[in-house]
Amino acid sequence: MTPKLSELELFVAVAETQSFSVAAERKGIAPSVVSRTIKNLEHSLQITLFNRTTRQVALTLEGRWLLEKSYTILDEHQNIQHYFSCAHEEPIGELTVDAATPFAIHAIAPLLPKLQSKYPKLRVNLVSNESNTELIGRNIDLAIRIGHLKDSSIRARKMGETQRGLYASPHYLEQFGVPELIEDLASHQCLGFMAFEHLNQWPLVDCSGKRFIVTNPIATSNNGETLKQMAINHFGIVCLSQFTAEHEVREGRLIPVLQPLWIRENIPVNAVYYSEQHQSIRLRAFIDFLVENLNWS
Repeated sequence: MTPKLSELELFVAVAETQSFSVAAERKGIAPSVVSRTIKNLEHSLQITLFNRTTRQVALTLEGRWLLEKSYTILDEHQNIQHYFSCAHEEPIGELTVDAATPFAIHAIAPLLPKLQSKYPKLRVNLVSNESNTELIGRNIDLAIRIGHLKDSSIRARKMGETQRGLYASPHYLEQFGVPELIEDLASHQCLGFMAFEHLNQWPLVDCSGKRFIVTNPIATSNNGETLKQMAINHFGIVCLSQFTAEHEVREGRLIPVLQPLWIRENIPVNAVYYSEQHQSIRLRAFIDFLVENLNWS
C-alpha cells in the first residue's frame, strides 16, 4: 500500500522530534492521532519504523530509509505547490537565522542591505552562536552550519564550501620569524580553540602523512573572531576559515603562513531547517539569495 502524503508528513515530524507528543504539538493535533497514524503506516508497510522507549523514539534502519525517501517525495510535492501558487509572492515577515559569529559578521551581515533592497518586507533576525543550537527550542527558522552534519533528522541545503588557512600579523612574524616548515611551528605561539578541539587540527600534513594538531596553544577561545583579534594584536599564529580572515589579509593586518603547504579541506557550508520550514517563502528566498551572492573564492 502506498503511504499518503499526510502519513509521511506525520512520520517525518516524529522522526525529527523523536517524540510523538512533540510532533503532535508541532502539527496541532492530538498525540493519539499521531500514534494511530504511525501504527497504521507501519501496519500497511509491514515494517517497524521506530524503536520506542518511555522517553523517546528512535528510527529503525527501515525508518531511516523511509525518512530519506519521504524528504524526496515531500520536496517534490512542495515544489509543485510552490511553482503554481507561490512563484510570484513576495517574502513577508520575520526570519530568525542562527550562524557562528565569524560567518554572521563576514558573510551574512555585509549582504543584508542588498537583501533589504530586494525584499523590503522581509526582516532578518540574525543570531550569533558558537554551538549547534537546537532549532525548535530556540525558535530558529534557519541555521548556517559549517562542517559535516551529524544530525540526520534535519533538512539541509549545501550552499558552498570554504577552506581554512594559517595567519599571523606582520609584527609577530618580524619578532618570531616566518616559519618555512611544519616543524617550525613547534617554536611558535599557536592559538587554539578550547570548545571545538577538532578545529585545532590544522590543514597541514607532515612528511609521515599526519595532520598537524595544536597540543599546547599559547591561548585559547571558543570564538574564531576572538582568536583573530589575538592574532591581529601580534599574539600568535591562528587557523581560521578564509572568509573570516580575507578582509584583514587585504588590509595587510594578517599574512598567510605556510600557504604552499595548506591542504584543501572543502568544508561544507549548509543551511539547515526542519521540514515544515521548507515550504516557507521567506526561507526559500533567503537561502536562494545567499547562494547567489556569497563569494566562495
